[in-house]
Amino acid sequence: MSYKRYHIETKTAPLENAQIFKTIVNRADFCINCGICQTACPYDVHERNPDYRSIKGSGVRGQGSEKENTSSFVPHPSPLTPHPFSWIDLPQMASPKNANCTTCFHCVNECPVGALSLAANPDYKTHGDDYYQTQKVEAILFEAKTGRVPVSGAGYRGPFAGKGFDGIWTDMSEIVRPTRDGIHGREWISTAVYLGRRPKRLALNGKTQAAPRCRELGVPIIFNQAPPPVNDPELTAILLEAAQAVGTLAIVEGTSWPAGWASPPAIPSFNEKTWLRAPETNPGLLELDFCDIYPEDWLGLLKEAKTRWPQTIIIIKVPLDPKLAYSLVRFAEEGVDAIHLAATPQGTTKEGEHLTSTVKTIDETLVDHGIRDEISIIVSGGIAAADHLPKLILCGADMVAIDVACLIALGITKFSTERGALKLQGPLMIPPKTLGVQRIKNLVGSWRDQLLEILGAMGMRDVVRITGDTGRMMLHEDLDKEFRALFPKPPNNWDPTYG
Repeated sequence: MSYKRYHIETKTAPLENAQIFKTIVNRADFCINCGICQTACPYDVHERNPDYRSIKGSGVRGQGSEKENTSSFVPHPSPLTPHPFSWIDLPQMASPKNANCTTCFHCVNECPVGALSLAANPDYKTHGDDYYQTQKVEAILFEAKTGRVPVSGAGYRGPFAGKGFDGIWTDMSEIVRPTRDGIHGREWISTAVYLGRRPKRLALNGKTQAAPRCRELGVPIIFNQAPPPVNDPELTAILLEAAQAVGTLAIVEGTSWPAGWASPPAIPSFNEKTWLRAPETNPGLLELDFCDIYPEDWLGLLKEAKTRWPQTIIIIKVPLDPKLAYSLVRFAEEGVDAIHLAATPQGTTKEGEHLTSTVKTIDETLVDHGIRDEISIIVSGGIAAADHLPKLILCGADMVAIDVACLIALGITKFSTERGALKLQGPLMIPPKTLGVQRIKNLVGSWRDQLLEILGAMGMRDVVRITGDTGRMMLHEDLDKEFRALFPKPPNNWDPTYG
């Protein structure tokens, strides 16, 4: 058996109907086609149209035209006078590529006749919603297209403090270590995780033990089942093939299994209405969705499922709620292999608490009962950027399940996630399978590279080492309280305008 180093093959996969741009470049009719804008722009916004050399009526024969030149003289237009043709026999300037524009205004300043202008794109703000903001959608589209890290120029341009994920800072204590410098260092950093039940300790007492029921994944990312408005067979096929390619798993609708999804990366999911119709054969993995069942009935259904499928890795999906922490302890004690904590699409509980604090509470409860290391925790909902992955792992998750991010990567960008449900704004358009699979691979590859950068900055060589390691993250709320405590509270008669 030969050793194979884990690698995600990424390559450019453009999707024409998934281009978001802030700026529209307008070219006036009196453009003289001099090409100075093409030379000035380093982002290839401007280029010539090789199939069109001049406008009709110029007296100059266009490329591919059957009309001969009627005159050998082409008048030279005044730079201040609008003219319907190019004054030299060069290919005419093509329509600007708005998606490439970075709004540097260099072409506008260099144009000799003032034919170029920039305007805001009114369609820009229609993508995403108040949580999946347009900037996040734009970043995911870039990652899915190129497979690269979306940082250039000034680097990170997002907030440094705020609520939820924005209020978490990560430890960068080893950032000067060159040999472990993320994707650039020569030391290997592992992103492999295990899904399933693991023994608490290894007992060497001469007796045989059952092998642990767990599955190794190359990255701490799995693909969540798509919500009902977009739960399409073509989408499921894309996610399954992408999961197979990157060495991870995809949760699929159980009623369609095993007819179309009986493949190694599939996790069939059943709820209280469909799980009794599940096949008797032992699937490798199985998810039981308890989100719509009262907690009092969970334990009985779990025992029945374990009796029915004794060799299956059983995942219990429950709503994210800190009040259920002790119920999850009972689950772990009864032998559940993994717990899937499902937040709303905006990353909160039903009461509005952010998933980072809730995951941290549940992880600490399981640690206090000495059972956390035996099971896996999957977290889904509201994961909209690459930095959310390491921050959730620091809070206590073993891996995350992404859903809306996959939809954005496939070009589904106009939607809303209000009131805990995904609503599309327009028809569902799924790209071709080959293109869709490559874009999902690019997204996972980009997020893994950014995870490697975080691990390298921490000086860690294994992502498992940071699971629940809250000492390696700093909360803005706690730091702000410590800072304010350094200064005494001013007296009541203090005049803020004094001095």
